[in-house]
Amino acid sequence: MRIGIVAVGVFALAIGLAAAQEAPSAPQYFFVVDGQVEKPVFGSWTKAVASLVDAHDQHPDGANWAAYRELTGGPEIRVRFFRGFSMLADLDGWTSNRQILVDVLGPAGGGAVKDALTAGVKSSDRVMALVDELSRPWTGSEPPKYLWVAEIRVAEGKMTEYAALAKRVRRAFDEHAQGMCWLCYADAIGGESSRVVYYHGFDAFAEVDSWPSRREVLAAALGEHEGARLASAIEATTETTTSLWKFEPGLSRLGRE
Repeated sequence: MRIGIVAVGVFALAIGLAAAQEAPSAPQYFFVVDGQVEKPVFGSWTKAVASLVDAHDQHPDGANWAAYRELTGGPEIRVRFFRGFSMLADLDGWTSNRQILVDVLGPAGGGAVKDALTAGVKSSDRVMALVDELSRPWTGSEPPKYLWVAEIRVAEGKMTEYAALAKRVRRAFDEHAQGMCWLCYADAIGGESSRVVYYHGFDAFAEVDSWPSRREVLAAALGEHEGARLASAIEATTETTTSLWKFEPGLSRLGRE
């Protein structure tokens, strides 16, 4: 299937993003940090992130996260960090990066790393919640090498209609494309109330060739006419932005809690 008509999908951000579990599953929440790093400072910034990872390794309150770098961006380098957790109450117990850096490196050393993390960087953050009814999750032991991300913006006042249509799409995949698994997250704190985000993970671009299109699956489940009507109804209420991201193990901290 051509990338331009990728079916909505998602990856399970895998073990280590939430507290350790016997059977990794999709976190109920993600704390997501988006960073735009100016190219001239990218080298020093990555060294600062490595120092942050090392500080978390040495601290009893060290956290886990996965980092991905956008491959389809513009002049700035975009990096997205995901930290999974189970309940909003978990936010109350988090130790800040600043405190961890100071505890491990001291005020001067910790402050220097903190400054290097923010110099030449624009960042924003939000909390995203799993939308179970629009997801077809799977579990895994490693983050995927690549992420195909589809951000869906729903027209004002159309979220209820969109959710009903998207449930029908998920049921069609349940019946006719069981190998396609995904997660759907919506902005819960920060971000946009009219946005949902789908992720699909893969380790080789050859996998993308086998992805069925949404229209193909809907036609198989509902027939050509009704499938086309459902696809058109969704497209009429939404705007979709897609992007491609690559896992950055050197900027991540996984499975160490």
